[in-house]
Amino acid sequence: MPTLKLKKLENLLQISKNFLMIDDVNIDVKKKLAKANKQFNKNVWFYNDHFLDQPMMPGTLQVEAMLQTTVSLIYTLNKSTDTKVLIISENSKFLDKINLSGKLIIESKLTKINRGIIDARAFIKFKNKKVSESEFRFIDPKKFKI
Repeated sequence: MPTLKLKKLENLLQISKNFLMIDDVNIDVKKKLAKANKQFNKNVWFYNDHFLDQPMMPGTLQVEAMLQTTVSLIYTLNKSTDTKVLIISENSKFLDKINLSGKLIIESKLTKINRGIIDARAFIKFKNKKVSESEFRFIDPKKFKI
């Protein structure tokens, strides 16, 4: 089970440390499953900029954390980043707010891979409670067949 840390994630995802929404990710290739973590405190940048009277993590950043975890899994399974996958649909639900210091647990599983189309489900837990979940569909342009 490979573990990807900050520098490898920056290279794999082509995202700088400032916008990485995951600190590390463990990949289970056989199960097509990824588990990532993100640790932050009350001084994290988005708490200072989002809902000043009741700071919380924006939903878009929660979706980004789930996407980064999922794409790390896809690229690890493909053993290549020559072609970037493209997201073609996303459906997210937000179940509770993230507004304290702590650790996010992000889990993503590929549910279907067929002719260049990849489906995945992901969720985030915070303080042992599921706070958001998403379903994604990606296309791999090199493998897509009509």
